[in-house]
Amino acid sequence: MPRPFSAFVPKRFLILTFATAMLTAAIMSVATAASAQDRSGEDSQSQVAFVSSLLSAEDLSYLFPLGSQQRREFLEVELSLLIKTHGLVLTAKEESGIIASWLAMLATHESRAEYAPASEESRSWSGDSNRSGSSDWSPSGGGTRPSTDTGYKNCSSSYIDSIGVSFSGTGGYDTIHLEPSDSGKRWASGHQMYTAMLRCLRGELHMNPHVKSWNSIYDQLVCHMAGYFLGAGTTWDLEGHRSAKPLWWWRVWAHKCNW
Repeated sequence: MPRPFSAFVPKRFLILTFATAMLTAAIMSVATAASAQDRSGEDSQSQVAFVSSLLSAEDLSYLFPLGSQQRREFLEVELSLLIKTHGLVLTAKEESGIIASWLAMLATHESRAEYAPASEESRSWSGDSNRSGSSDWSPSGGGTRPSTDTGYKNCSSSYIDSIGVSFSGTGGYDTIHLEPSDSGKRWASGHQMYTAMLRCLRGELHMNPHVKSWNSIYDQLVCHMAGYFLGAGTTWDLEGHRSAKPLWWWRVWAHKCNW
């Protein structure tokens, strides 16, 4: 009967060979795991960079009139929509880092945001009811709502009944037609009404109106809120082509929020 191969090989050599093979396998396993971890880290960083780049300061300029806490609230909504749209998986730490980068970007660009006085032409008010967004400040408010391209969409907010948008008006900018509720007219603050409008536009209706300055939209909104007590019309029409007006309250009875 032939002897097995191991009978011709010293046991010490077999043990040494086996140990060497096991050590080599262990080293390769560790190297493979480290390589996979590195790739995972690189993929994660790439994914974070991709998501961060999806929104620019211009995309987020509607947050300029808001404080940091309110900005963070809307950024969390924006991020959740992007994650869902692109089928991404991010850790809580990565999501927090992306939001922090967006907040920093907003802070950097905030000082450059358009807040210049309007031109003489846009400051004039002719009272022409056919002009886009001009509001009838008669006590009756005209009784009718301006026509819109979107129609009037209901909002869940107790401050706003409905919102409609007219596209490509003066200068190619849009006009937001906001129909406030009775409680919105009487009790809401400027920030409450503005955030309610954003929640309806962005969160519920998925609309992103093209405007020159969201600071101006905020100014116009607060102006119309004040105008309610002076007999403002049925809707508050926020014109996207208008520049911001820090001193909008000066001669408000003359420009009637159409500066």
